[in-house]
Amino acid sequence: MNSTWNIKGMLFFFHASMTIIISYMPVYFQYMGLSGSEIGILLAVGPAAAIIAQPFWGFVSDKYKTVKRIMLLCLSVALAVAFIVFQLTEFILLVPVMFIFFSFQSPAGGAGGESRTKGFSRTRCVLWQYSDVGLSRFCDIFPGWRIYSY
Repeated sequence: MNSTWNIKGMLFFFHASMTIIISYMPVYFQYMGLSGSEIGILLAVGPAAAIIAQPFWGFVSDKYKTVKRIMLLCLSVALAVAFIVFQLTEFILLVPVMFIFFSFQSPAGGAGGESRTKGFSRTRCVLWQYSDVGLSRFCDIFPGWRIYSY
């Protein structure tokens, strides 16, 4: 029972944070002075990285049978790279760093869904992954309810 709540919590908070971060990235890049096409390129790097990274990390996870360790590695590296992303100001440097960020960020949510094999149904997995998106958007409507401040 306890591990089920750990999975639910991880999925909830992971997707809630990604909803907030990904939603405000274009605004942040515009504030930095990047053009619309540069912002589009930076955001398009995410799906391109996911196409490569998700099968790779899935293969590594299956080969070594360590979903939990792969998730922890991906989340740790994504967090570390996120700090670097917000320090850079040059577009040419942002492209590869965003690729690295999304290469470690994108598999983490999917790896959490793999935990459903231990008595965690697909329906509940999707419910916990996406129930937070609505809550995150609701908190964005009321700025006083945000966890973070400017």
